[in-house]
Amino acid sequence: SREQAKILTALSCGQIGLAIDYLANPELFNSYLEKMGRILAMFNQDLASKFKNIESIFLGSKTNMESTVVLAEELNYWQLILRDMLVTKNSDDNVLFNLHFRDQIKKIAGNYSTQKLLELLQVVKTIKIYLNYNINPRLAVENLLINL
Repeated sequence: SREQAKILTALSCGQIGLAIDYLANPELFNSYLEKMGRILAMFNQDLASKFKNIESIFLGSKTNMESTVVLAEELNYWQLILRDMLVTKNSDDNVLFNLHFRDQIKKIAGNYSTQKLLELLQVVKTIKIYLNYNINPRLAVENLLINL
């Protein structure tokens, strides 16, 4: 449908192969929606609930290396959400990557200043750099959640 094409085009960031993958593999698309929904929900949770959600991030990771890989992927999702929040706050929200979460993103973005969103993006960037230096992934994500 036209609406689905619009959502997949925005979500794939211009990567035609990724849009086709999402269309051909609904499980991949649903997994993405689930991860983004979980991240957006964290913005409205208390700190104890956020820490409980950490377990779902690392579910199935047996080694520190696996946890690092999982967290690096997770941080990419965080960057997309924070980017969309900044776009919503400062320009037209028709250029969002996550069009299907437009209302949630707009609501959450209203609770944060542009400066705070930029600070959160910097925290994500810093954690991604530190992951290359063998830091504990759980402590790194806890740091991010404390800064929310």
